[in-house]
Amino acid sequence: MNSIPRISLRWSRLAFAAPFLAFLLQPSLLPAQAPLIPERLPPDTVFYIHWHGKASLTAASAKNHVLQLYEDPDMAPLWQALINKLKAGKRAQGIAPAVVLAAVSSLLDNPAVAGFVANPNAQVTASPQGLSSLGGFFLVYDETGKADLIRMLISASQPAGAPAATKYSFRGTSVEVQTTNGGAIYTAHAGGYYLVSNQKRTIEDLVIRFGGAAASAASLWQLPEYRGVVKFLGADTSVDLFGRVPDFTKWIPPGAKYKSLALFLEGLHLEKVQAFGEGISFSGEATRMRGAVLGDTSPGGLFDIVRPSSAIFLTQPAIGAAPSFNISRVDLRATYQLIRAAVIAALPPQQASSVGPMESAAQSYLGMSIDDALGLFSGEFAMAQSYSEDGSQQLLFAMTIEKPDDVLRVVRAVAGKMIVAEDTSGNTTYLDLMYPYRDPATGTKRRKFYYLAVTPHMLLTAPRKAMLQAAVEQLNSASGSAPGTSIFADPEYIQMRSLLPENLSGLSGGEIDRIPWDKIAATFEAQMEQGRKRSNSGAPDLSWLKQINSDAISRHLHRRVGGWWKNSTGVYFDSYIQ
Repeated sequence: MNSIPRISLRWSRLAFAAPFLAFLLQPSLLPAQAPLIPERLPPDTVFYIHWHGKASLTAASAKNHVLQLYEDPDMAPLWQALINKLKAGKRAQGIAPAVVLAAVSSLLDNPAVAGFVANPNAQVTASPQGLSSLGGFFLVYDETGKADLIRMLISASQPAGAPAATKYSFRGTSVEVQTTNGGAIYTAHAGGYYLVSNQKRTIEDLVIRFGGAAASAASLWQLPEYRGVVKFLGADTSVDLFGRVPDFTKWIPPGAKYKSLALFLEGLHLEKVQAFGEGISFSGEATRMRGAVLGDTSPGGLFDIVRPSSAIFLTQPAIGAAPSFNISRVDLRATYQLIRAAVIAALPPQQASSVGPMESAAQSYLGMSIDDALGLFSGEFAMAQSYSEDGSQQLLFAMTIEKPDDVLRVVRAVAGKMIVAEDTSGNTTYLDLMYPYRDPATGTKRRKFYYLAVTPHMLLTAPRKAMLQAAVEQLNSASGSAPGTSIFADPEYIQMRSLLPENLSGLSGGEIDRIPWDKIAATFEAQMEQGRKRSNSGAPDLSWLKQINSDAISRHLHRRVGGWWKNSTGVYFDSYIQ
């Protein structure tokens, strides 16, 4: 116990700040030049996530706003509450919490990679043993200066009465096998790395790759799709991930029972998606997240869902007053046709022939074909998030349309008896919808209202009519520019938006200093408590949420901006938070 090094509170808190940072950062995480561990991974690696070690944060910690927030003394109560929660959990499991906390912090010093590697020779069957033969999970950890700590932790974590581990030698390296209820776990120390896997084949391959000074001739780094992803990403990431879509035809067990699944996946043309990756960097004042999904973007695959990029988003005026927004260009027609074709291919002939009559019935109900109905939505979809006084979230949706009279016909057909009122103001038609629900606090049946507006070029929905009317008023404004209260007129947002390409298929952003984090946390905790009382079941202890300090967050983090775009090689995204 005394052999565990004392670690500063700064780094012990980092492990618990991760979920909060992930919420703020939203999409992100890959490297532009191959670090030592990934360049040695086998070419059959399907997925990995890579932590570069604390050294990747040192140079940035003095200026990066996210790291400054994490180190702010006003956030210390939150991190301490999370630490105390972990201590209580580990104490209940019979593990000394001091051991766990010190180890987590200390082990973060060094790089590590965890992932999954496929077995190219797997013979898949419907049995659990057949599924497990698909491949193995692995962990590669640079144990420089940590070997004694790892051995001590392994010893301390062994439950009483556990069977003794067995050992065997592989190419001069001792491999330890620990049998558990879930199967065997293989571990080894080779070339200064601690290796773990649930597959014998995988652990032995890792011993070969990491046991010597030279990288293996066949490695992940040599694959074109891997290089294509990392080329887009910088060399200054602290955490990154990489993945690719495996050949699912080799993963699905044979037989009629699984034939439909195989045909459905084949119909989606997943083979057109070659690889994906994400990376997060703290190297500047702003935290940057970027990534890519590479593949064949020709018609007839998942890339059809994404509409082409352009410089103008028509929904911006309707959502600019909210503290957070997201806009995407999506092709609903292409999405429907892709899924429809995959479903028909997967169904037996008799069932596939029923798709046509079902579509005819839908046409009679809607007054037009499903394809025509989806074509009324011209592809731009926006969501604006705002918050009430108690911290509850309110969402406004806006989507561009064509032929507003036809849109109204579809809305009336779908909403039916839920429409309780309809009125017109200028060129906008408002629909008041009412539907029953059960109050989560009391269990009482109540009625809830929701509101829709159809303008000549847009359909909008909101939980409050005043909220909807304000958005329509801004759409109808003749100024042609964003008002001073809009995020789109904010100088800090404008500067960050200039870091992204002009033409985008999606845009997101937010004024972080306007979000009532403490109220959101309090509302969430109250809802969880109400659910626990209704179900008479245990609920997680969320008292630590009370320690969220909105003032500290607003002091360090002001804006976030992100965008994504599509070209002939794939879909790319880039975002900043500062």
